[in-house]
Amino acid sequence: MRDSKAGHVVPSRSNTTFNRVIQLIKNDSNESGTGEPSSGFLKTKTKAEAGDANAQNLLGVMYDVGFGVPEDDQEAVKWYRKAAAQGSAQAKAQLDNLLKLNPKLQEK
Repeated sequence: MRDSKAGHVVPSRSNTTFNRVIQLIKNDSNESGTGEPSSGFLKTKTKAEAGDANAQNLLGVMYDVGFGVPEDDQEAVKWYRKAAAQGSAQAKAQLDNLLKLNPKLQEK
C-alpha cells in the first residue's frame, strides 16, 4: 500500500510489524487526543533504547508512517539502522526502501 502524501510504501497488512503497530494503536485508542505520543509508542521506545531489535524495528515503522507519533523519516532511519545492525532483515529492507525513496536521508 502506498502513502500518497509521503510517497513511501506502507507495510502490507500481512506484515507482522505493521500488525503490531496497529494493535498498539488499538490498545491506546482510549487515550485523549492531546498530541502527545501514545503509551504504546513510549513502551516501544523504552524497549528500543534498551537494545531490543524488534522494538527498534517497530519504532522505525511507527516513525516511518506516523503511528502513535508524528511522522519523522530521520528517526525512522535511525531506528531501522539500529535494528538492521542487529541482524533484522525486515528493518534492513524497510531502511533500503525508505532510503531509495528519499536518498537525501543517506547523507544525514
